[in-house]
Amino acid sequence: MDDAESNRAQRPRLGLEGEASLSQPLSVGLEDDTHESMLAKTMSSLTFEEQQVAIHDLHGVSEIAEDDPIMIDEKLVEMEVELSKISSKNAYLLAKEISPDYGKLFNSVRVRFKPVLITALHRILYEVCNRELRLLFLRSDVFNSRNAAIRFVKFFAVKLRLFGREKVGNDIRLSDLGPEELDFGRLGGSRWLPHRDRAGRAVLFVLPNMSKRKFSVDCRFRALLWSFFNALRDKETQRKGLVLVLFNVGSSSSLEPEVLYHLREMVQSIPLRLIGFHICYDNPMRRPLISLLIAALDKFITARCRSHFGTATECIYELMTFGIPREAIPITDDGQPIVEGPFGPLERATKRLEQEKLPPPKELLIFIPGPFDVLLGRQKLCQDHIGNLRYRHLILSYQAQYEVASKQEKTVIAERIVKEVHRKGGHFLTEYFADYIEVADIVARKKVAHAFRSQRKIQNRKKGRQDQETISSSVSPPKQVSKSHLDVDASSKASASKAHSEGLTTMPGGKRSFTECL
Repeated sequence: MDDAESNRAQRPRLGLEGEASLSQPLSVGLEDDTHESMLAKTMSSLTFEEQQVAIHDLHGVSEIAEDDPIMIDEKLVEMEVELSKISSKNAYLLAKEISPDYGKLFNSVRVRFKPVLITALHRILYEVCNRELRLLFLRSDVFNSRNAAIRFVKFFAVKLRLFGREKVGNDIRLSDLGPEELDFGRLGGSRWLPHRDRAGRAVLFVLPNMSKRKFSVDCRFRALLWSFFNALRDKETQRKGLVLVLFNVGSSSSLEPEVLYHLREMVQSIPLRLIGFHICYDNPMRRPLISLLIAALDKFITARCRSHFGTATECIYELMTFGIPREAIPITDDGQPIVEGPFGPLERATKRLEQEKLPPPKELLIFIPGPFDVLLGRQKLCQDHIGNLRYRHLILSYQAQYEVASKQEKTVIAERIVKEVHRKGGHFLTEYFADYIEVADIVARKKVAHAFRSQRKIQNRKKGRQDQETISSSVSPPKQVSKSHLDVDASSKASASKAHSEGLTTMPGGKRSFTECL
């Protein structure tokens, strides 16, 4: 084990040694009155490589390693061994007793482990919690088997406290939440932003106080627990992690010590790979509470935590510097939350309830589209998506070649564009209730051909307008006669008519004619 792994393994994590440690006071380890000094101390305690990784994670420029199937199987075995070493795991054992068919650890065991692990594999009970669920916890702790096992045990303890015995061994569905939790979700107390950040990570936006109505702490965290696991169905979110934004500014400014305590508990037990934590506030009286929260976090999260003090506009611009797009932030410049919209909390909750009545789709399910995904649809949300902007640029680059190509060559060009989107990690997605699903390649090729035809119509309309403007500018307009000239001509005609009736004729130069002189 190298020095970096040794430091990571010995890293103190508050609450790692069993469930009872969650009752430790929040003030533990608090020596300074500012969280800036805590961050400086945390960063100085890390190695140079760990500091660089933390900074890269926070700004979304770190590289994500691909999963190794052999390494995953080995870590799953190690995690089971670590679970057997934990003595205090009552909630975990209860889940195993109530729902032994909740899943199997290995649906199809592939014997490709190291010899020392094969013996341990035969001693493992395969029941309680499926392979994919355990893989969530391993990814959240960067495949540290010991920390993943401890987090796994804590998760069942929190789940038992929030939902009771009936749900401790089953998946949590939206229909399992009560009216109070549903109201909290519909009001947008916590919501996933409709766009990922520039690194492709999901962003959870938490507003501590969305309305004058007071929700209990357990109500808020029951809704949060369901929200987290709903988002973690997306494998891209599991791999790249997520960013948490606690927006305590403006009308949503409300921060309670009890909420902070349970937030710490959730962070330590839910299998989320938190690689960015932003706390925005506009009341300096909140600084001690924020310092207490940061002091209770472990080094991994503290190194990736930043606080932002100022108005709503100032905090929004601070978030933008970390790659969070402005159009996705559901806050106005004066700090008012935005609840309405096609993907607002109320709309998504309604669609989610309808979705849960149906079996899960066979297609790839995407919770939040990524920066290279192409959204199929005519809605403004689809057209403004950054993946669609890249896709339109790709269509334009092939437009001239597509227009002169034969029918067979057009099919080849469409296939090439589909492969180009896939090569960059993107998908062609269509809306599926509150989520997105990937369409088949043949459907994607048809959409590409339709995009070419639409682009041709746009170009023809532009060309038609340009031709019309050219024709209009080539035809000279008739000479305009000013109103003053018309008035002068009219008065001259009137004078001439009067002179003729009197037998007078005006000669050039204003002289009278001979008839006048007679």
